[in-house]
Formats: sequence, structure tokens, C-alpha cells
Amino acid sequence: MVEVGFGGGQALAEFAATHPSWQCVGIELYQPGIGALTLQCEARGLDNVWFVEDNVRLVLPSWPAASVAFVAIYFPDPWPKARHHKRRLVQPSFVREIVRVLEPGGRLALATDWEHYAEQMLAVCDAAPALVNEAGAGCFSLPAAAPRPATRFEQRGLALGHDIRDLLYRKRVDNDNAGHTPPS
Repeated sequence: MVEVGFGGGQALAEFAATHPSWQCVGIELYQPGIGALTLQCEARGLDNVWFVEDNVRLVLPSWPAASVAFVAIYFPDPWPKARHHKRRLVQPSFVREIVRVLEPGGRLALATDWEHYAEQMLAVCDAAPALVNEAGAGCFSLPAAAPRPATRFEQRGLALGHDIRDLLYRKRVDNDNAGHTPPS
């Protein structure tokens, strides 16, 4: 399991605690978040969590193809100003890289509280031929379909009156589905 931009690490620590047989990797640039995750892992006795302090766009290309069962991207920086939209993480080239590292049947979960970014994520991921939107093309997932603990960024969005949008995708399976089953 890989969480991209884990922020304070709440979701990653919770996933690792509820999936102790999984190897969980967080990729993050924010040093205070890395410290927070480290403290949570120590407090909970988690030994299945690793982190990479780097830009995910530089890290994923070095990973083997079909090596990850589950990728989570929760509340990435929305870059709300139109002139900054090109800085958003969820772009076609990045989604192609995620598809490359996902194993057949692997899942991609995304969440945001920014409506325009949610629409962009939906359009970009629905356009990826190797991904299947589990809620149906053009549809957002119900939160229960992609269970995740609430994060600080989600709580902030809710306090601002933003709706939370979840997306859940599965990588198409050709003829084999080797490896462990991604979480349901």
C-alpha cells in the first residue's frame, strides 16, 4: 500500500494498524507530517510502515511495474487558483505512472473537498483506459465504498462547508490476478 502525500499520517497509520500483514509506504515532503507519522507508529507499535521523504513524481518511476496493490491520495493540495492548476498532482502523466505501478486488480482511492479538483480527478482517472471507476463512469464513490479515517484536511474542508468527494478505481485485470487482494 502506498499513500501519496500522507500529511499528518492519520490515514496511513490507521490503514497499517488494520492491515498488519501489509507493507505500507508513505511518500511525503512535509517533515512535520513525517514526524507525526513516526510518533503514531511508535505509539501504536506499528512495524509495517515506511516513509519516503521525496517528491512522488521522482520516486514512482524507479519502482517496478505491477508492484503495488493499493494507492491512496487523500486531499492533495488543490492549488485553487486557475493559474496554478498545472501544479495539481492528479494529471494524466501522473495517473499513467500510478497505473504502471498498480498490480492487476489493484485499487486507487482519491478524496478531495475542492469541487473543481474533484471534477478534474474524475475526468483524468475516467480517461485512463486501464482504470475502472467502481462507482461507474462519471460518478463519485460513496464514502462507505472507500472507507478511510477522517484526516485533518478533511475536517478543515467540512468546517468550511465543502462537500467531500471520494473516487475509487480498480486497475483492469487481463488474464491473471496474481498477488494479494487489495482492500475492499
